[in-house]
Order: sequence, then structure tokens, then C-alpha cells
Amino acid sequence: MSKIKPLGLIAVLLSSFAYMADLAITPAGDAIFAYYAGQPMWILNFILTGTQLIAIASSLLAPVAMRYFSKKNILVVSFAIFTFASCLGAVNDNVVYVAVMRGIVGLGLGATFPVDMAIIQEAFSNDETKCATYTGMYNCIMTVLGAALSIVAGFVSLAGWQNVYAEYLVAIPILVLIIIAVPQTPPERERTSAARQEEPADGKYAKGALVFGLIALLAACVLFSTISYEISFYVTEVGLGDSTVSGFMTLAVTLGTAVSAGLFGALYKRLKGWTGMLFFLLYVVSYVFFSIVAGNVWCAIACFLIGFANGLSAMYFFMYIPSLMPASKNSLAMGLVATFTGIGAFICSYILTFVQGATGIEQIVALCPWYALVAVPFTIVFAVIALRGRSKRGNEVVRQTVANEE
Repeated sequence: MSKIKPLGLIAVLLSSFAYMADLAITPAGDAIFAYYAGQPMWILNFILTGTQLIAIASSLLAPVAMRYFSKKNILVVSFAIFTFASCLGAVNDNVVYVAVMRGIVGLGLGATFPVDMAIIQEAFSNDETKCATYTGMYNCIMTVLGAALSIVAGFVSLAGWQNVYAEYLVAIPILVLIIIAVPQTPPERERTSAARQEEPADGKYAKGALVFGLIALLAACVLFSTISYEISFYVTEVGLGDSTVSGFMTLAVTLGTAVSAGLFGALYKRLKGWTGMLFFLLYVVSYVFFSIVAGNVWCAIACFLIGFANGLSAMYFFMYIPSLMPASKNSLAMGLVATFTGIGAFICSYILTFVQGATGIEQIVALCPWYALVAVPFTIVFAVIALRGRSKRGNEVVRQTVANEE
């Protein structure tokens, strides 16, 4: 277990600012599309979600890099890339320049997330409770930072969408803190040899369960990101207000995520396998709410619910996916979670555009019931998995009791 001092842990937690960077953009999404009216839709979609496309590549490369380099060095480089591209992202309002800089932002934030998670996992590898606590704390701080980004963006974008980029200046002192406080860690290849010796000789793991887990993760990310990225369009579409209202709705989403992240440890301790069923059920309920236009308060409740579901799903998959793989592949598991999260966030707007074209239904609100239906089978499957898990635990208790009596 690597040692990390409180200031270093604070630096790691604050580096989550990078992963929430898009929440400064989403409240201004409608304004950006209006400003660049007439430009190809693909490049506008890239400005909105293209960071996640590039993040997929960098999150895949992160586990490879962690095998050969210190996690601190990777974190410093990735966060520095993010800081550079985000702070200078709108100094030129040429649409190609903005899109390219958004892509570079994705390069930085995509590597930051899995490295942060790996640092926390390594620091508390001998204490699962603390590991879960600080993983939840990371997501909680991340969403609080995202809430601040979104609410400020909602106001400043009224005077011009370029103003939201000023928020990224906060990344500069965070980068300095990372350089000063985060400790050096050995490359993963120096740590995994011992872990491999403790694994079963056949090295088998539940590949079928892993594939399903990754598909479920992808579905959860698409369900959440569709609303997260398209909320400004939804607000305008149903006549709830301007970008200020969009900022408050994004705030409700991020607050829901923050609350569930803060409660994750306690909820997971009680629910265990039922956690998966719970957050997919919440996705169903939230999309049903979004399909009913009943004012700002109603919409804010829907936003909070979908944010709550996201907080649970994000933390759950960071616990669930690594549990399906050998210990020596822990960094790969982190990379897979980050990668599929990025894929889901990137493809959500393209899926929405495709569905709108295929069905002829342009309004997002009219498509919400169909998104709710997508979450139903995953809710059922996770309920079945939870029932089987409870049955197995019950059988283990019975066998242990019999053995003790003998």
C-alpha cells in the first residue's frame, strides 16, 4: 500500500475537477449551437460531447502507462494537458479551433479519472471500507465542483458562451497542488508480479458476467448522459426558461449525484447486489418524470433523481467490474470502467440524433418514455442477480453453521 498524506489526498480529490469540465459547457450548449448555426451538425455535436470520444482513447492508454510510469507523473501530465486546453479553449471563436481544443481537453480528462481511482485503490488496498468511502468522497467532491461549474456557467453564458471558459482558470492552482503534494508511486509492473502469484493457476474469471457488466455500464452512461448533455435543449423545448434555468437543472443533476455518492458506502453496505437494480429503477422513474411536463420544480426533481441514479451507478461499477477480474488486472479494470463511461457519454447525442431521424420524433420529451423502457430489462436482470446472490450467501451461511456444529 502506498502512503499518501492528507494534502496529497486532497489534491487527488480536487483533480476530479477535470472530469466535470463538461458541466461548464452543457448549460451553454443551446447558445453554442445558435452561435454556430449553419455549421455541420457533427462538429457541433463534437464540441458538446467530443471530449468523451478522445477521453475513450486516453482512458484506454492510462492502464498501459501505469505499468511503466508513476501514477503521479501521469496525473501531472494529463491534468496539465487539460488545464492548457480548457483555459485557452475559446481565445479564438473559430468553430474548428473550439472543437480541436475540446478534443485536447478530452485527452487530459480521460487519463485523469482512471489514474485518480487507481491511486485511491492503491492507497487503501488493505481497507475496503476506507477505499469505498474515499471513492464515494471523490465522486461527491467531483459533483460539488460540477454543480458550481454549471450554476456559474448558466449565469455567465447569458453574456456570451465564451465566458464559461473563465471557470477553467481554477485548474491552475489545482495543478500546482498535484505537483507539490501527490506522492510518487511505483509502476504497476513492479506491483502486479506478487498479485499474480496469489491468483489461481488457471487465471479464470467470470467473462460472461464481465461482458454483461460492461454493457450495463454503457447503458447507464447513455441514459444519464443524454439528459446531462441535452438538458439545455430540453429546457428550451418545453418552455421552462433560458440558460439560467438550464444551469439550475444541471445543478439539480449534480446535487443528486453528490448526495448518492455521499450515501453510497452506507447504501451499498445494506443493499449489496440490489444496488444495481435500484439505480436502473431510478433511471426508469426519472425518464417517466421527464416525459411529463409539469413545471420547473417537477423537472428539478427528475434531474435530481437521474443524478442520484448516476452517483450510485458510477460508484457501483467501480466496485463491481474490478471484482470480476484478477487482482493483477486492477488498473485494466479501472481503465475499462473509465473507457465505457466515456463511450456512453460520447455516443449519447449521436444515438439521440439517430433515434430522432429514424422515428421522425424531434422532441426529446416525446422520446423519454422509450428511454425509460431501455432501463427496464437491466432493472430486472440486476434483481435476478441480487436474488441469486442472496441465495448463494444463504447457502454459505447454512454450510458454515453445519460445519461449526460438527
